[in-house]
Amino acid sequence: MKINIAFDIPLLRGVDAGGGQLVTPKREGVLIRLIVFDIMGREVEVLVNEQLSPGQYHAYWNASNYPSGVYYYKITAGDFTETRKMVLVK
Repeated sequence: MKINIAFDIPLLRGVDAGGGQLVTPKREGVLIRLIVFDIMGREVEVLVNEQLSPGQYHAYWNASNYPSGVYYYKITAGDFTETRKMVLVK
C-alpha cells in the first residue's frame, strides 16, 4: 500500500497580508524534509531530505509494513514547517 503525499514549494517568499511585507520571487532551492511520525511522535520514515527548487512534488510512503492507525507527516522547507494528520486503514 503506497500513500501519495503531494506538496508545493512556492515560488514566492514572504506574506502579503496587508502588513506591508514585500513578496519577492524565490527561485533558488531550499532544503526540504518530509517525515512520517506515528501517533506517539516517533519518526517512522524520512521521505524527502534534499534541496528542491520551487514547484509541485509527490512523495510516496510505502505503508504496507505499518499497522492501521493515525500518523502525521511534517514538511519543513527552510523556516516553514507544517504538520498534517493522516489515517491509515487497511
